[in-house]
Amino acid sequence: TRVLHSKPVVAITLGGGSTESSQEHLEKLIRKTNARLLASHRLWLWRPNDERRLSDNNVEVALEQAASWGNEISRQLESK
Repeated sequence: TRVLHSKPVVAITLGGGSTESSQEHLEKLIRKTNARLLASHRLWLWRPNDERRLSDNNVEVALEQAASWGNEISRQLESK
């Protein structure tokens, strides 16, 4: 827990489909360490990550979304 103390943290919760409670639990654990939770995002293995891309491989969609989200957060941090 001391490793994350006062550090900026980005969380990704990955699950089969229903990840809301898991995401909340992870965020709670992160906050207990006094880390700074910058952002939190959920991705799924079985549930579609993008309803517009149902014919695409869902894991590939999740990987693309995670990379895009990471790039966006990086740009936001660089502009501060």
